[in-house]
Amino acid sequence: MTGINRFRLLDLSFGSPFRSLQSSVQNVDRIPYRPAVFKHVEFVMTQTHFASPERTSMEELKREIQLISGNPFVIGVLNTVHGLLAVVNENRQIVALNDSLADMLGLRSAAEVLGMRPGEAMHCIYAADAPSGCGTGCACANCGAVLAVLEAMQCDELVEKTCALSVQAEGRRVDRTLKVRARPIRIGGRLFALVFLEDAGKEYQRAALERTFFHDINNMITALVGLGDMLVDETDNELAVDMQKVARRLMREVSIQQCLSRSKEHSYSPQVSELLVGELARDLQAVLSRHPASRDRRLELELENPGFRFRSDPEVLSRILFNMVLNALEASARGDVVRLRIEDQDKEVSFHVWNRQVIPASISERIFQKSFSTKCQDGRGIGTFSMKLFGEEVLGGKVSFDSRVGQGTWFHFRLPLRDARTSS
Repeated sequence: MTGINRFRLLDLSFGSPFRSLQSSVQNVDRIPYRPAVFKHVEFVMTQTHFASPERTSMEELKREIQLISGNPFVIGVLNTVHGLLAVVNENRQIVALNDSLADMLGLRSAAEVLGMRPGEAMHCIYAADAPSGCGTGCACANCGAVLAVLEAMQCDELVEKTCALSVQAEGRRVDRTLKVRARPIRIGGRLFALVFLEDAGKEYQRAALERTFFHDINNMITALVGLGDMLVDETDNELAVDMQKVARRLMREVSIQQCLSRSKEHSYSPQVSELLVGELARDLQAVLSRHPASRDRRLELELENPGFRFRSDPEVLSRILFNMVLNALEASARGDVVRLRIEDQDKEVSFHVWNRQVIPASISERIFQKSFSTKCQDGRGIGTFSMKLFGEEVLGGKVSFDSRVGQGTWFHFRLPLRDARTSS
């Protein structure tokens, strides 16, 4: 057998490329437990504040390791899964691990951690202080790794948890965030768990920084809005009125952005007001006329009824239309025309944006997928996704498109009417 992610467990074949643990299997009692862990195993294995302190005997551990090493399914999984993977027994002791995990732990041989529990192998500070090792301390009751394994074995299903791991490295405490997935498996009538570990530190750090940013920027904007309101109340200065409008619009944009950043929650509440079709279209045209994408390209308005009034959230709707038109402008060649058509019917108002380019079939299947983009830069692929998110999840409309050779591409947004009337 060969593989990019070679596993570390028993090697009972001849000439195998795997790093052999055969000597460890033949002499399991020589598995090099750390002294502290060995002490727990021999002398304090009845004390616990949370999970069972019981450990598998040396002879039984040897049989479990041999059983795992001879199972083609486990060998295949450890060989092919990219990431950090271990197999633990019912007492949460490691009986196999792949090379990725062994390399992360800095091991010369997997035998160094066979029989240990995950927290002991990873030098968790709480495992060292627990009465019977990993899983038995007071802090272990909140450990995502222990909880995932216990719940998976109890419920016989895949369980995913987040583990906040603190380790002692080079004389200092280092905090890590891991995603832990545990899947129970039965081999030879015995219960084991596949434990997959994923470093989620950067993801959680980014989320924490994002929450901090939104918290702080909202406080600043609230102060700015309050200042604007105060200036408008005390003066008739036109500049103060403009500042107040900008501050309130900024507050709404930040609120929308928060919704987009946690799109699974759809927590944004629409702020509905009356809108005039002609005014909405002209404002959009004015904003986009100064955008670099409009250079040598022209936006034409086709308004069926400029005096038509309807109710919706102006900021969300403007954002949807802005992205629809901007995408069309960016896809167009120099000298091309982009058209924005707005129609009103009995039960809906519809917005249609056209450009002459055709979307290839390979792209059209994923056009509304988050983070998918034909552009190379990080952070792209949000425009069409946000159109779909806000148009359908927030405003309750329908976003779609059709693209045909010889006819170009139309993006459509159909919005059910709350209340509408025609201006004289």
